[in-house]
Amino acid sequence: MAWHGAAALTFDVYGTLIDWRTGVAGVLVPWAAENGVGAGREDLLNGFLECEGARQRAEPELRYPQILELAFADLAARFGVRPDPDTAESFGESVDTWPAFADAPGALASLAQHCRLAAIANVDRASLNASARRLGAAFDVAVTAEDAGAYKPDPAPFRQALTELSEIGVGFDRIIHVAHSGDRDLEPARALGLATWHVAASGGAGDARTPEPRAERCFAAMADLAAAVARAGNGG
Repeated sequence: MAWHGAAALTFDVYGTLIDWRTGVAGVLVPWAAENGVGAGREDLLNGFLECEGARQRAEPELRYPQILELAFADLAARFGVRPDPDTAESFGESVDTWPAFADAPGALASLAQHCRLAAIANVDRASLNASARRLGAAFDVAVTAEDAGAYKPDPAPFRQALTELSEIGVGFDRIIHVAHSGDRDLEPARALGLATWHVAASGGAGDARTPEPRAERCFAAMADLAAAVARAGNGG
């Protein structure tokens, strides 16, 4: 889908707007050092992703802070470390400390002048509200795993967001889903028939990947996406 005619952008928040990798690593890296775990940052993050995803699939009814606590305990067990309940609880409540990518607040402010903005986030409502304040964003529609009773890539959060956008007058064919993640966001969005845009690495993130080949458009960062929309919206 070209930009012209699109009325709303739906966003994967964590990994596209919020730098979850830095937030999670800020807990796991010092924890690993203190407990004699020899894994490096990327191994810890990849292990966390596997544990988090397994818990989300097995227990989709749990709020995200509970998922984080359990994923931390699972990760600790992988490395033969007895999980500390206080650290697990602190980790579970850590989402509101995860930083925004540097370009995300300005990009969202610019985009809000041209279209509706929606969030489809794999967290709970309280965590998303905290992240939205960090982003300075007022999303027109915001759907969390807690609202939908399911975590992406389950289609339920997407379907709820599409329903809520329809209720404010945005038709399905005028929506573009924007995300960094392929398996949790771009693939299920495409399966529902949505147009997709890929953001490779917002704010200069260290996990840049090659462009997502099936996305209609690929951008190096959120700032580039916002600039492209602004040019199109101004007739450029």
